[in-house]
Amino acid sequence: MRCIKCKKEIDDNLLRCNFCNTKVQTVCPVCGSINPITAQYCAHCGLQLLKYCPHCKCVNLPGAEKCRKCGEPFDVQNGEISIADLEKQLNEDSPETPLKQENEDNKTAEPAQEPDVSPVKEQEPIAKQEFDDIPVVDIEPLEPVQAEEIEDLLLESDSEEDFQLQELQEDELLDFSDGENIDEVKDTQVSLQEPEPVSDILAEEPEPVQNIQPEGAMTSALDGSDNDLLSLSDLSDSVEETITEELKKADIAPEPIINADAAQNYVAQTIKTAQQEATAINHIEDAQKEIPHEQELTPEKEQVPEPALKQEPPVEQPQQTAEPAAQIQQQREQQREQQTQQSQQQEQQSVSARAEESFEQFDVDIKSYNQMKCKNLIVNAIRKPEKLIIGLSAPEGYGKSTVLKYLFGDLMHENYGWLWGECSANSQISPFGIFQEMILTFFNMPNFSNMSQDFVKQAKHMLSQTFPFFSQEEIFNLFNFLYPSLTSNYEDILVNKDSTFALLEKLILELSKKVKLIIVIDDFDMIDGASYAFLSYFVEQGHLGENIKLIISYKDNRITQGYFYSEKIAQNQYEDIRLSKLTKSDADNLVKLFLNGVNPLPQEVFERIFEYSEGNSAYIEQIMVLLNDFKAFKQENGTITYKTTPVESKMPKNLYEILSVRINYLQKKFPLCFRTLCTASIMGNKFNVKLLEIVMKLKPEEFQNVMQLLTSFVYVAQFNNNIFEFKNTLLWKFVYEKAKQNKDFVMLNEKIFDVINSFTLSSNALKALIAQNLNQKLLALNIWTENTKLCAYLGDEHLWTLSQKQCLKIVQEIHPDNDEIIANNIQERLGKMLYLTRPSEAIPLLSAAISNALKVGNRPKIIELSGYLSKSCSLTGNYNGVIEAVDVVLKIIDTPQNKLESALIKYKKLKAMFCIGNAEEIYNLASNEIIPVVEQALSNLIPNNGISMDIIYETWLECNLIVVMALVSQGNNKSFAVLKVIDEIIAKNNVDNKNYLQRVDLAKALAYSVQGDIKKSDDILISLSQKTSKEIVEPDVISLWNFTNILNKLYKQEWQNIKEDLYSVVTFANNYNDVLVKNLLKVFLGKILQEEGNLSKALEIYNEQVTIFAREKIAIGALLCWYYIAKLTLVTEGTDKALDIAQKALEVAKNPKISNYYFMVLYKKLIAEIFLIKGDTEAAKMYIEKALMIVKQYDMKLLKISLYQLYAKYLEEMLNKKPQNKANYAQNAVATYKKALSLIEHQDIPAIKEEINKNYASFRAFCQLNNIKI
Repeated sequence: MRCIKCKKEIDDNLLRCNFCNTKVQTVCPVCGSINPITAQYCAHCGLQLLKYCPHCKCVNLPGAEKCRKCGEPFDVQNGEISIADLEKQLNEDSPETPLKQENEDNKTAEPAQEPDVSPVKEQEPIAKQEFDDIPVVDIEPLEPVQAEEIEDLLLESDSEEDFQLQELQEDELLDFSDGENIDEVKDTQVSLQEPEPVSDILAEEPEPVQNIQPEGAMTSALDGSDNDLLSLSDLSDSVEETITEELKKADIAPEPIINADAAQNYVAQTIKTAQQEATAINHIEDAQKEIPHEQELTPEKEQVPEPALKQEPPVEQPQQTAEPAAQIQQQREQQREQQTQQSQQQEQQSVSARAEESFEQFDVDIKSYNQMKCKNLIVNAIRKPEKLIIGLSAPEGYGKSTVLKYLFGDLMHENYGWLWGECSANSQISPFGIFQEMILTFFNMPNFSNMSQDFVKQAKHMLSQTFPFFSQEEIFNLFNFLYPSLTSNYEDILVNKDSTFALLEKLILELSKKVKLIIVIDDFDMIDGASYAFLSYFVEQGHLGENIKLIISYKDNRITQGYFYSEKIAQNQYEDIRLSKLTKSDADNLVKLFLNGVNPLPQEVFERIFEYSEGNSAYIEQIMVLLNDFKAFKQENGTITYKTTPVESKMPKNLYEILSVRINYLQKKFPLCFRTLCTASIMGNKFNVKLLEIVMKLKPEEFQNVMQLLTSFVYVAQFNNNIFEFKNTLLWKFVYEKAKQNKDFVMLNEKIFDVINSFTLSSNALKALIAQNLNQKLLALNIWTENTKLCAYLGDEHLWTLSQKQCLKIVQEIHPDNDEIIANNIQERLGKMLYLTRPSEAIPLLSAAISNALKVGNRPKIIELSGYLSKSCSLTGNYNGVIEAVDVVLKIIDTPQNKLESALIKYKKLKAMFCIGNAEEIYNLASNEIIPVVEQALSNLIPNNGISMDIIYETWLECNLIVVMALVSQGNNKSFAVLKVIDEIIAKNNVDNKNYLQRVDLAKALAYSVQGDIKKSDDILISLSQKTSKEIVEPDVISLWNFTNILNKLYKQEWQNIKEDLYSVVTFANNYNDVLVKNLLKVFLGKILQEEGNLSKALEIYNEQVTIFAREKIAIGALLCWYYIAKLTLVTEGTDKALDIAQKALEVAKNPKISNYYFMVLYKKLIAEIFLIKGDTEAAKMYIEKALMIVKQYDMKLLKISLYQLYAKYLEEMLNKKPQNKANYAQNAVATYKKALSLIEHQDIPAIKEEINKNYASFRAFCQLNNIKI
């Protein structure tokens, strides 16, 4: 086990860690069993070891009468089940299974022994964050033990004991039950996210539970002892009789009153009927006839089941393209309904996690419906030719899978074929996991194979018969896709991905020629990255149509367009359906579904069940089974009645509490079933039942009975012919943690590994995870390394990344030979793979690889990796990182012999410097060190050293344009002179690059805006919109157009609808990763909220954005934020604080690298306003005059008008301050107002003109009232 404090591996029998002396286990004072230090109850005798306060959740000693923290008394409620009751009940033999009907001979049964219903809180998992990070909708797990509370408590009872719980360390290895998405990595930690619980029940009529009929098995003996898990050291044929006796005792062949599998049987029956009635596809039938259907599964010989286009669905399941609209204006208006096109190389993240930032505009209020209505809406959408993508959304446990299965009853007589998959933890560790699962399910093929000649031959023959137009090479690759065994190198992964895309594309299209194909993906939030990338590609190719439709179910309340946006799909071709939570009537129907059409529950009991369920069908399912465990339902003469049980006295309030009671009951009463369940959990939340049978080494009929009981007890359900799954994810995690706590956990993993190691699995990563369970880290390293090669052959860069990260963690932990070389190679490859798609993760990896290259003096490697690092830093908005990466290269190549190369490399810094706001530095660097050198190369005055003239020419053009943008951001009207030079270059060289020409036009528009000539700027924007009405426009052009348009509206004070426009353009900038524009626009949003009077929200935005700008040292953004903050502070906190902010910001604007004249004027003007308020007219005049000098030098028209107004206010103040000169001051004020009015006449800005007229009229009225002649 692992110490919960220092995280080091220690022996399982230790009470204290031998490294840090932390107490990790305690001895039960009653039975002497060793328990984890966080266990609330003794796992053996049930003695309470810790007590949790129901009020504040504080941990207390078991004998405490009141909480030591809040003082809440621990009163024992009437009817509460005690631990003594639990021990008594669990130790007594029960002659009946909980689900067995009354004896047909009407013999008097022995009193049933019920388990304690008091929720048993399981110990906090050592790897605490693996589960705490997982939000479980509608399930409220008991609050975990806090380290400080445990420590305080132990100090009360034993001053020598110390204990502390800590979070999982970042460098810990992936655990199969980890709760995070495999590609959503934070701080380089990789963890596995599991799917949402599947716990829905579906049926129109109850059906009896069907026995499970596994096809063949390897039989041997299993120890029937009472150990928690299978003891691999005690295997013996002599214990077969013991097993049989245990099964007889437990009576594991129930015919329950509760119809736990009603949904499963109903669906199976309807599909079977549909298959019998459907028209067969001839060549597929021929392929089926040639394949044996009843073959014993042994390592020597395997069965290849038959495929079916109309197959039974799984049980318990159900480029960036920068093209705007016709005009940029229309594009801007439609942006809130667009999403970013996912790159085909994008690394997997949880889809919900990706959507959280990228698809914010898709959060909507969708009307919700009950299950039957949702089913009807989906069926109608399937039948409508125009509907292509159908989304069903609801929180976990609401019954999405149930609704999907309803579809088959309505469509079973129609010519539909189904590719059905349910995303899960298992599919996330398989190459192209969900498509691999769908194809295996479609053909009823197992997810493992011993690759016997017969199996391979029959499988390939079947695939050839199904896909007659596939070449032999394609059949070979398809088989390898299902059972990966071929390997390739990292360098081939992207090429191989294209090949796999083409293979899957052809497969789907071939199937759609035979039937109308429906692709159904349940729990879409958990889709693996490679499958999502392919599906996005498939949609973008325009393949969806009347013959191919896509149905997805997911948790988020958003529209499907947020997951699959394509210009080829119109708005009305998406269908969004929201499933509502269960109503009381729905809950009543669900109870009746379990009990053959009746609900005998007392009204008060039913009301409490419905209240605690919160509309979640999974809770109702499990509470009904729990009640049945307590013999709550009795059937006499065909009538089901209800009797009171201990459950009512303390009804479990959530799913976790129910599972605590049920799992502990199963462990005590049916240890063999419990061991089987634990073994299955190690294989994942989905497991191959035949593999499990081999591992358990039971006789076929005994294993069948065990699985029948687990199915009847609603622990597992059949997914397809080969796969079973846990009823919900919380149950799987709960059982898996129980398995990890058992002393036989390692031996059991050894047995599983021995079995699966002889097979080729669809997911080789499972072997690596089990090797990690065995603490065989070198073995795990070898398997993960092999997995990277398998992924490279198939082109799954997402799982390749996960595997490489696991390799890196193991290498850093065990330090094998040449560990530094191995680690550096992994870091370099990962950095190159992730630098575009997950740049924040690539940065530390590339930095480490560069450090190593610097250490060994590998100059070519330093230059290469610095290029990758520069791009990653740019994508994340780390512009200083870009500059540092470029400077590293310049230190190597900046020599007289590399004059041109150095200039081109220096050019790479300019855009980052612009984003930071170092405008003056850009102008100096470009004018002195880049443009002259580039022009010499273009004129052949210096050698080009083999560098393409196209690159040199492009650098020349772009460098001039960046200089323009830098001057514009300064407020420097030299920008117009440079723009004139660019126009001459364009005319002389016949430049026809549309993107460049559009950006030049926008630079002119922005220059006019900053200079205050808003009308000219608007004219350019309108003209550009008209010229591009039928063209594809790149995102950088749209983003700059949006920014300039919003800026002009702010200048003109056009507040109507500006907030809605701003939300839209911020989303667009975010989607296309324009970090600077996005963050500047967010500041403008604060300004709009301030104008609306929402000062607190505005200040919150300003502070949030200034933190971002300050962290990344983006001067232009910080200056903008500080200006608005100072203006707001002047209103809310007075002059002194506002003055302090303004003066400090002014010094930043005057920094020689920045020299931002525009913000110098703004801050000088603001400081003048503050001094006027303070009554210091001399200081105010000084700052006004200094600001006017700058605006006159750089011709800042709007700022000049604003300063004239301020100067007029200064004169008004002087009029009052020096009445002897009032006539002179008044006349000067009038002249100043007239100047301002004269200037604003040319700008067509009614709001500013109205403001000046209002102030001027007010001043004249003042003069008239005071007999001042003007």
